[in-house]
Amino acid sequence: MDVVVTSRTMAVEEALRRHVYRAAEHCPLALAGFGGVGQAAGVPWDRLVGPLARLTGADVLADCGRYLSADGVRPLIEASDVVVLVTGSSLRAARSSARLVPVLCETLELDLGDPGLSLLVVGPGRPYASAEIAAGCGVPLLGELPDDHSAAVVWSDGAQPGRTFHRSALQRGARRIADLLAGTAADRAVTGSVR
Repeated sequence: MDVVVTSRTMAVEEALRRHVYRAAEHCPLALAGFGGVGQAAGVPWDRLVGPLARLTGADVLADCGRYLSADGVRPLIEASDVVVLVTGSSLRAARSSARLVPVLCETLELDLGDPGLSLLVVGPGRPYASAEIAAGCGVPLLGELPDDHSAAVVWSDGAQPGRTFHRSALQRGARRIADLLAGTAADRAVTGSVR
């Protein structure tokens, strides 16, 4: 919300630079999320997506939370090079993902199976396998990440990384996912399908 207010008196790019922060020395730059449910609906996303796309030297990763078409982030999702649906492997998580995929495909004007929408499974095998969930949803499986709380709190809470953090299963998996995302975005740019 601070970026929205600040951008009333200066360019959005400058407002972004003023409000990003590094939670801890080992963390990437981040922009704080919203303080309450429903605040995203009041953001003029259509005015912000262009400047976000034009940022140089940075990749923008937006956590849109539980997507509802009424929550206002549709312009942000529509402007994304790649959309990744992150899910767990429980029955509840898999069913929710399967219900959301058609909504996202319609929003993004994608056919099922288009790599512009893919699935990332956290904590696979509890009880469903990642490939099984992706097949049920009808979208490509980007990959999976372990449910590794001790490594995850380094990113979510700014905890200090231990000696083995960089070799943790979560970090190794995250590097693979980042490489795949960079390749998918580059492929879509070459074929002209990036929105």
